[in-house]
Parts: sequence; structure tokens; C-alpha cells
Amino acid sequence: MASGTSMTWRPLADTARDPKVPRSEGRAGRAGRKPKAESRQPRRAPSAERRAPSAERRAASGERRAASAGVSVQAADARDAGKGTAMIDPADARPALARRRFTGAVLALAATPPASWATSGEAPAAPSGRPRLVAAGGPVLVEGRDELVAEVHVDWPADSAPPTALRLLDEDRGDVFEAFDGTALAPRLARIDGQRLVCHVELSSAPGRPLPGRLRPVLWAGVDAAGTDAARADRVLAGEALTLPGPAAPVFGAPLGDGLWVAIHDPSWARGHRRVGFQRADRWTIPGRHAIDFVRVDEDGRIARGDPDRPAHHLGHGAPVLAVAAGVVTAARDGMAEAASVAGNPRHPLADAPGNHVVLSLDGGRHVIYEHLRPGSLTVRPGDRVRRGQVLGALGFTGDSTGPHLHLHLCDEAAPNAGEGLPFVFERFERLGGYDDLALLGKARWRPAPEGEAILRRSEKPAPHRVIRFPAA
Repeated sequence: MASGTSMTWRPLADTARDPKVPRSEGRAGRAGRKPKAESRQPRRAPSAERRAPSAERRAASGERRAASAGVSVQAADARDAGKGTAMIDPADARPALARRRFTGAVLALAATPPASWATSGEAPAAPSGRPRLVAAGGPVLVEGRDELVAEVHVDWPADSAPPTALRLLDEDRGDVFEAFDGTALAPRLARIDGQRLVCHVELSSAPGRPLPGRLRPVLWAGVDAAGTDAARADRVLAGEALTLPGPAAPVFGAPLGDGLWVAIHDPSWARGHRRVGFQRADRWTIPGRHAIDFVRVDEDGRIARGDPDRPAHHLGHGAPVLAVAAGVVTAARDGMAEAASVAGNPRHPLADAPGNHVVLSLDGGRHVIYEHLRPGSLTVRPGDRVRRGQVLGALGFTGDSTGPHLHLHLCDEAAPNAGEGLPFVFERFERLGGYDDLALLGKARWRPAPEGEAILRRSEKPAPHRVIRFPAA
């Protein structure tokens, strides 16, 4: 579980965020006048465009759509245009690594350029790769809104000026759906290696504005001596439009029994599950993209009875862990010991970080991962067929953990630290309240849901840090 940090909890409501709240990384209108460099480009004759290969026609179409939304896009060079939809995969064609590598560190990107840029009047050459939008699994419903977790991948050498702006264009409406600039963009950037960059984005529907059917990523590269200025950027890189998958998240039963549970997850955490990527020989993935950590709490916000440094004193320790769906157990580990104290739990090698765990494989190549189970509690072994609601083991404190909890995620490979994380929803749960500041977990009572709000939620994912209960079947 990621360590608790202070954050703002969105209001408990079935509507979009309050329109009175400023939205620094919200949807934008037109991005301003075209850079002079683009206005001097010769216009391609229509007949030449019609004779161009299909990949070039798609690139030209993207430029026209971007321009109509107030975004100026330079034509991709011949090398990129020739690739068409087979754009550069950030993980393809890389040498095999001896082991998977953690790449969750966030770039420390300054909002103003180095002094050497200001004195020379020239920034390092911007990258020429084309950004690629990845949206594994499609959107899920979260308190009445459709929410999509996605990433923008791009070849971006480490010695190049960092991106200064990102626009996600709604190809169907011809405008900007979401915009990220300057300090709103910098925390979302992470470097995979010296050549590749990823930008983490989360998108949400709003009243009268559903999620788009197709999105095109556009990145600005380069800043001038005055700092970040998307309208005067020295290069604009447009990617291919991605047709977003429709809602296809599996509907799960309860992973835990009766009691109050805090559903802990936050996409903004630099070291949270949503940002932790793993490099393998064939691809770079985020297994825990949609992971949730469940911590048991009582009505007063306590997480333990007695000494909270003793794992066995935690309210959730030993709670039965249930199969969220019928499936086959394809991997299981038991026998890993718990630390005697929460504070004394050491760091573990990557292979031991999940602790005792169960992998439950479902139809369609999807796998549910249960981590940090209590030693000696597993009731299943590989090859067992289980029914929904069957007990698999007990909540524990094994592996890399900051306290007894259940880690749950869904991915496309049958291993805890592999595969692409996929979304899921729960058939039903009661939303009782939540924490505005997770640092108060175990120290203060959680905030109850406002009176009159719907408590029973169906086919949804809990919003970050909500206190929920899974009703008896």
C-alpha cells in the first residue's frame, strides 16, 4: 500500500466536479494563434495529398483536426509518417533485460528553462517521435461519472527539452477535451529510460460532455526564455487518434466480508500503484493501474485494537478473502512469514514484494491478483476451480506492506508484477463516507457521506479513499 499523504477528496456526489472550482488541468478552448513557423510552411496541393499513402493522409487529417481546435501541428517527418498506425511502441525492439525494472520515479521538471537556454536563446533540439495514447480496458463508472485511466507514450531523449503542454483532442467534436500545461503537466511525467517518456492522464465525463469516442494526443516541445508557452513552442508533435474502447470492465462480487473498508487508491501518487511500471523484454506495463488496497476501519476511524504496531491487532488482520468471480487458481504462494511489527517490516526483493498471494484466472485472459495474505491461511492451490464467494485465504501482512491490508488488481498476465492492469467494478457496495486526508487514517473519524446521497452503488468502482461496506449476498 502506498504511504498516506495529504490530498483533497472530491465531494461525495453523482455529478461532475463543482463548476465553481478552478480547473487548472481541465478542458481548454482554443490554444491561441498559430506559431509563425507553421504559417510559413507551404501548403500541400490537394492532388498531392490524395495521392499520398494512407498513413500520410491520416497524418494530414490529424493536422487539419488539430488546427480546427486551435492547435497547430507540424507535419511528421517522412520516417514517422511512413509508419502509419504502427507507431513507435515505447517497449518494442528493446534489448531483453536481466530482470524487470521499477520505473515509478517522477521527473523533476522545472517550469522555466535552464539559464543556459536563456542566454543562448536556443533550447536543445526537440524530439521528433509521435506520441501514442494507451487506454487499457476502457472506462469505468465512478460515482455517476465515466472515468478513463490512460497514458501517452513517446520517444523523448533525456537530453531534450521536456514537454511543455499536452492536448487531448476530441476527434468527433473537433475541439480540445483535456489540456495540461506547465505545472499541471510536470507531475504527470515519468521517464521509462533515457529514450522514452510516459505521461499519466485521467479523464472524466461531465454533464453534457461524455468521454470522446476518439482521442488524439498532441505534445508541445521546447520553451523560450520566458518559460512555458504552449502557443510559442518550437515544435508540436501529433499522434494517431485512438478509438477508445467502450465500457467492458468485469463486474466482481465482494473480495471481503462484512465490515467497513477504506478503498485506498490515488492516481496522483508518484509511488502509487497507478504509476509503477515494469519493463520486460517485450513491453513496459503498469500491472496495478487500477489496483485497490483495502484497509479495515471502524466507525471512529480506528484501524487497530491495542498496539497498532502489532499486525495481529489490526481490525482487518485475518479477515476472510473471497473469490470475486468463478475461475481457476493458476498461481499461489504461502508460507512467507509476517514481520513481528509494522515498523519492523523490511524491504523485500521484487519477487517477494506481493507476499503470500493467489492468482485467480478468469475467462478472456484476465487474472485477479490477491496480495499480502496471512501465512498458512490459503485454502486453495494451483489447478483448483473456485466459485464466486469462496474463501481463498485471509488478509495478512506479508511482503512490502505498510500495514495489514488486501491488495487487489486485475491484469492480463497470471503474475503479480507483470501484465497490463485492467479496470473492474463491483456489483454492489454501500458508500458510507471517506477521508479527505488519508494521513488521518487511524487517527480520526472519516467523514460521513452527506445526507440524502445514494448509499448503495451498483456496477461501480469506489472513488479514492471511500469508506465502503460489501452487503451480504
